[in-house]
Amino acid sequence: MTALGATLLIAFPATAQVPAPLDALLGCRALPEGAERLACFDRTAAALSTAIADRDLVVTDRQQRAAIAKNEFGRPAGAAVAVERKADGAEPARAAVPARIDATIARAAQLANGRWSIVLDTGARWQQADDRIFARDPRAGMKITITRAALGSYLGKVDGQIAVRLRRVD
Repeated sequence: MTALGATLLIAFPATAQVPAPLDALLGCRALPEGAERLACFDRTAAALSTAIADRDLVVTDRQQRAAIAKNEFGRPAGAAVAVERKADGAEPARAAVPARIDATIARAAQLANGRWSIVLDTGARWQQADDRIFARDPRAGMKITITRAALGSYLGKVDGQIAVRLRRVD
């Protein structure tokens, strides 16, 4: 149980304290060995499980946080970011936001203004924000790399072509 408490990654604001159900579970470690300590762990683990099932507490691991960060890539600033708090009270760290993502195009369509709308295999929708012309039109199955650029903008390279400016629209 101690290792569990030390490795839990919980989504909550950076200014929040450790949630009560988790704090209570970690408090059981202070009890002396024996039936009282085991009863404390059983009781608080049940409360923790209920809080998770009721979605009052959301628990993620590093792999899930990385997947969330990748899925949130390109969304406007101020979107919710998972925060890690360690059992030793160390300062929480924000989830790493990737500098770029690599994906596959699921759908692409040219808009009336000549720009492109691109849907990735992750479901994220992006739209071309400049007037550059692709040498080869984007289509399903092509690889795309989207990179963060200056001042909150994004550049997308479709199948290694020259990058075009993109913006996330979903």
